[in-house]
Amino acid sequence: MGSVRNITRQCDPQQMTTALTVDPAPAVLIPRRAKAKSAVHKIALGVVWVTIALGFFVFSEPAPIDALTIGLFALLPAVGLFDAKRGIAGGFAVWLLITACTAISCILARDTAEATMHSAVSFYLYGACFLFAGFVAKNPQA
Repeated sequence: MGSVRNITRQCDPQQMTTALTVDPAPAVLIPRRAKAKSAVHKIALGVVWVTIALGFFVFSEPAPIDALTIGLFALLPAVGLFDAKRGIAGGFAVWLLITACTAISCILARDTAEATMHSAVSFYLYGACFLFAGFVAKNPQA
């Protein structure tokens, strides 16, 4: 019990009371009005929706989703619906390094054409992953 008394004596009562005070003025939450989205913005969101929805229908290769995703590579950054944050860009940089190593290994493959095709498809898939991650990073709530 003697040590407890020493600890309480060392505490400054003024510091304890100031730490527990609350600002008397309450915070007022004012909802922000959402900015009206332009027609181009709405069309781009529609194209993203159609692209993801068409991912369900793959009857042959290349699928319609592939063509639309390649179109989104140009559309999303142009409209401002893409944000390559550091973590996303860093992850894509690692995949680019892997792609470069794969391209070098294609030289030594028995069937160079088939190995190159598989490498190109993998590169496309890495890019699509980067694209959709950047789209979600721009506005995860939408």
